[in-house]
Formats: sequence, C-alpha cells, structure tokens
Amino acid sequence: MGRVGLGFTFQPDPDWLELCAPCFALADVVECSPETLWVPDGEPGVRPNGYFRLLQDLQQRRGIPVVAHGIALSMGSTLPDDARRAAWLERVAKVHETFRFDWYTDHFGATWYGDRHLTVPLPLAPVRPVLDGLRARLREMSQVVPLVGMENSAFPFALGTPEEEADLLCAAIGEEHVQVLDVHNLWLAVEDQGLDVDAWLARAPLHRVVEIHVSGGSVSDPRWLPSRRVLRLDSHDHEVPDPVLALLAKVVPRCPMLRVVVLERLEHTVTPEDVPELVATMHAVRQILDRAPPPVAEPRSPGLLPEVDAEVLLRFEQGLADALLAADPQAALAALVAPPPLDRALAAARAHPEGFHIAALLVAKTRFERVVQGSRAAADWFERDPATFTQVFRTYHEEQRPTAVIPLDEARQFVRWTRLAADVAK
Repeated sequence: MGRVGLGFTFQPDPDWLELCAPCFALADVVECSPETLWVPDGEPGVRPNGYFRLLQDLQQRRGIPVVAHGIALSMGSTLPDDARRAAWLERVAKVHETFRFDWYTDHFGATWYGDRHLTVPLPLAPVRPVLDGLRARLREMSQVVPLVGMENSAFPFALGTPEEEADLLCAAIGEEHVQVLDVHNLWLAVEDQGLDVDAWLARAPLHRVVEIHVSGGSVSDPRWLPSRRVLRLDSHDHEVPDPVLALLAKVVPRCPMLRVVVLERLEHTVTPEDVPELVATMHAVRQILDRAPPPVAEPRSPGLLPEVDAEVLLRFEQGLADALLAADPQAALAALVAPPPLDRALAAARAHPEGFHIAALLVAKTRFERVVQGSRAAADWFERDPATFTQVFRTYHEEQRPTAVIPLDEARQFVRWTRLAADVAK
C-alpha cells in the first residue's frame, strides 16, 4: 500500500487559512470542495475566485496533491436535474484542468427529495431505482475525473437497516469506483441511532476506501426536542473525540487501497487556541497510521435490492420532503403511508421520530442561515426585529418550495417572496 498520507481541508475563509497554516505544513494532501473555488454568479463557465488562486499557489509551492470532495450533486436524487448537473460538472471539469484532482467524491445521500432541495444530505431508500441513479451519477462524474466515489453520510434518521444502507453503498461503488469512509459519521450513527458498527463495516466496501475522514462535531440544542434529548451533529466545529480516533485505528487495517486520512474542520470554527489541538490530532493520526498492521483485502458481495416503480418512489420522497417542511414534522411523518417495499423504509424513519424532527430543524436552520448571510437587508431586519423576522421566515419556509442550490439564490428567493407577500397584503 505504501505510506498513507495525512490530509487537511481547504476552506474559503482567509482568517481560517492563516490560522491553520501549521496543519497545511503537516499535510501530504489537500482536500477541497470545487464549489468554493468559483464565483457563484449563475453565468456559464468558471470565474475563479480568490480561494482558487490561494489553493493554486499552495499546490505550486508545496507540489502537493489535491483531491476534490463536492457537496452539490445530490447523488441519490430520484428526480433527475440533468441540465443543472451537467452545468455543474462542466465547472468542475474546468477546475480540474488546473488542479488535476487525484479523485473526486461527493456525499452518499440526497439533498433533493423530489423537487424540493432540502440543503442537507438525507437518507436513501434501499431500492433498485435509487441504486440505478447512484451508478448513473458516478458514471457522469467519471467523465470529468476518472476516479470517483462517495462518502458515507451522517443521517439523523434512517430509511432502512444499517446493513441495507451498507449494501446500497457497496452496490453503487462496485469494483470501479471508490469510497471515502467518514469515521465520525459512523460514530454519530452509533451514538444517535444505536448502529452496530461491526455489522455495518462487515457489509461496506472497505476494500474500495481510498480516503478516510476524521472530524469532530457538537450536539443539538436541548430546546429543539420536547424530550430535551440531544443528538450529536456532523458540524465539523470541535475537536476529534477519542472514540473517533479509536474507530480510525480499527478500520485502517481493513482498507488496502487507503491513500490518505483527512482531518476536516469547517471555516469560521478555529481560534488561535484551537490550533495546537488540530496539530496534535494530525500527529495522533500519523501515529495510528504508522502503527497499523498490513491491510487485508475483504471484497464484499452486496445483497439484492427490491424493485419499486420510479413514480411511486418519487411520491414517497415528495411526502417525506413535505413532512420535513411541516410545522409539526413528527406528526406529518406519522400521517404518511407507503406501499411495499417502501413501507419498510417508512417504518425505519418512524423508528427515529426525534431524529426526523432534528433533520427538519437542520433544513430550516440552513435555509435561515442562507437568507441572513446572503442578504444584507434580511440580516438588518433580523437584527432590528428578530421576533417578526423569525415569524415571517417560518411562513416562508413552510410555504415556499425550496429549490435553491446556491446559498445566494435562497437569499434572493426570500427577498422576492417578502416583497410579493407585502404586495399581496396591500
């Protein structure tokens, strides 16, 4: 296998980049999201932004490989958006011309349920049409960067058993694509849903893992749920917990294709006091890699997935989307019905009603942040009169079908909607 490298993420935040310089000095590989390297102006082609040039300078100075980890392709979407995805991949191809990514991955999951863009990765029903869509998108990606794959995501609720999720991931990746294994996401599923991690690992395509992610997160606000229960969140904003490093040590010997372990940390989440901890974590990861025994290949044979009519699946996902956008997500989930085999997926979601509620709150929270960060007028309104603004946003969130992929488009949509609402009120 050779020596496995250390990696660090490249985030679009100048202060963060300056603070994290000691981490980049230790890195053998840099990971970036291509979407952060261009101006999101809606125009065709790519207009490189300042972060494009900073990453280009880092790569040239260090001679360091760059791998791409996208966030916008919604790999498991049932309703295809061919024109948007083709334009997106065309932009990635232009960025790839400069950085020559070793591989390009995106998230296992869907940010689109039907025609609703819900902003965060959500679970997939383990059925044949979903698998067909995943494989089609991987083939499209491989026309841009030859080696492509997916990362296991962290979901607050499930649409199948853990074994079925691993089977779907394994079947999609096959023997031609690769996996990014996020051990923090696995640990979240252990903490939040009681995942049997050994059962999941036994079915996942570990023999196709080229990259492992380690990160830390936070917990949900106790006020979010009537029970005051908190769930762990994949927020990438705190130190890496010891159980995540222990899980890393457990899986490294089972990943014969592994080439890099990447420490992830989001922009705007690092202070000068955090830097020594980040550096120490990179050294701890290095020790785990150096002490790991030689890896053993364990090819997987995924189980068969049930068939379901594509239109039936689409209606099921539209129902889930509407429930996530409802004023009472748990009640809306309880009211849903689904035919076999999707009734099993619905039962899995109902087994974690508080996780479904947290997912709904994360969707609303993300849309809210996009609005106040993307519109100066909205931010001023929120600061001046938070109660009224929040009530108006809640109405917007429930009534306005979410379709914005680019955060700035959400802010523009909100501004247009509030003006329209004001006109109607007159």
